[in-house]
Amino acid sequence: MKRTLFAIFLIGMFMGYGWGQSPPVAATITLTSAKPNLQCGTGYKDSDCRLLTGVLRLSLDQLRLRIPGWRWVVVSRSRWDEVAKSFGIDPRVPAFSSLGIRTTYLDDSLFLMQASADERLQSFSTRGGYDRLRWVIAHESGHILCNTGDESKAARAAGRLEFGSKKVCK
Repeated sequence: MKRTLFAIFLIGMFMGYGWGQSPPVAATITLTSAKPNLQCGTGYKDSDCRLLTGVLRLSLDQLRLRIPGWRWVVVSRSRWDEVAKSFGIDPRVPAFSSLGIRTTYLDDSLFLMQASADERLQSFSTRGGYDRLRWVIAHESGHILCNTGDESKAARAAGRLEFGSKKVCK
């Protein structure tokens, strides 16, 4: 069942869209051929992890985004609350970035097309499915690229990223 949901999700994606402190990563996007560091938290089968990181890689590719030295980690819903709380983050938040350790954590609910996930995540974005995942990745990238914990700055940067601007931090 889970594989079927992921397959449907991937087909929809292909059809739909062709806070610690550290030094700033960059004020503009650096296009590089380096592959992003994509990982899954504990508890995933290898095949499930490959599927999740493949979706994440596609989102980053569509945003034309590579952040050298940055790590992206998909965390299972069953472990999300524990991971978020360990960073002092409200577990209702579906993703967060730690600038100090150069890592973004994503709740795997963002990757699922389920009514329960949509309902839980609706308060963070009116977008759904892949569109919401892409927005969250762009938003977290706004925090990273602009070296900011400010939500509105990250949201503005995300909008610029989605529309292909090279200068995302203004």
